[in-house]
Amino acid sequence: MKLIIILLIAKAGFSLAYPQNSTQTSILGTWQAAELENSTIEVYEAEDGYIYGKIIASDEKDWINEIVLKKVKYDTKQKAWKGLVYNLRLYFDINVALTLESDKKLKIVGSRWYMSRTFYWSR
Repeated sequence: MKLIIILLIAKAGFSLAYPQNSTQTSILGTWQAAELENSTIEVYEAEDGYIYGKIIASDEKDWINEIVLKKVKYDTKQKAWKGLVYNLRLYFDINVALTLESDKKLKIVGSRWYMSRTFYWSR
């Protein structure tokens, strides 16, 4: 009985010290991106453990099924997701940081060299 109690206390202590970070997966789902020709983007976790985003609907029909978010991982120090966003107009990857402003608003900051651009996706 004492062993069970000790194990339960240890498990509770471990859970408090290392909580499951639900914010790491809270960007998963479907997002609307007005700046990408009113595209709908499905953000998902792939088998390699990274998060990706694929256009599933768009006013620009050629963009459907294009991967726009690549190799995104949660950075615990900066409390943001870091990875790459693919620029469909210029055909190159841009470093990106994503932060959840609310359950329905995702802030995306793309930067390349000394330039950056901020835009928002919504649910």
